[in-house]
Amino acid sequence: MKELLRTNRYLLLLVAISNLLMIPVWERMMTISASLIVVMSYSLIIFTGINITDRKINKLWLIIIGTFTLICVWIEFALGWSEMISMIRIISTLILFISLFYSLIIEIISTKDICVEMILAVMSGFLFLGILGGVVLNLMTPCILIHSTFLLIQATTLITISALLT
Repeated sequence: MKELLRTNRYLLLLVAISNLLMIPVWERMMTISASLIVVMSYSLIIFTGINITDRKINKLWLIIIGTFTLICVWIEFALGWSEMISMIRIISTLILFISLFYSLIIEIISTKDICVEMILAVMSGFLFLGILGGVVLNLMTPCILIHSTFLLIQATTLITISALLT
């Protein structure tokens, strides 16, 4: 069983990431809550992500940050939404996904040959980049709503566009 998980680790990671991206579809198809689907998807990514590296220090770091993120995700699911818990979860998720992406890149770079596993690893890396962008935007949302950071940029762009049109 351990060897089967080891040889298919990148396929399992790609399936876990794809599962996270397919949450809107699962939400429509299943009668369980979307929050539970999100929590299960995060759990699946954490468990498959820990398996991608052979380096003991990276694996230990992934276990620590993965466990912390998993606890935050499950606490937020069990207790409901709280601004503090949500921010801690988002930050720990960002750190976890950056760590997983880093470990994945190290594994890809250290490989000497191109095989199906490496193609799956690269596909997982691209999906991680997209998810990282989503997590960063999720982290920036309170700043945008509270401080109106992009209001000046939007007004300047509108002035520039209207000046070009006249």
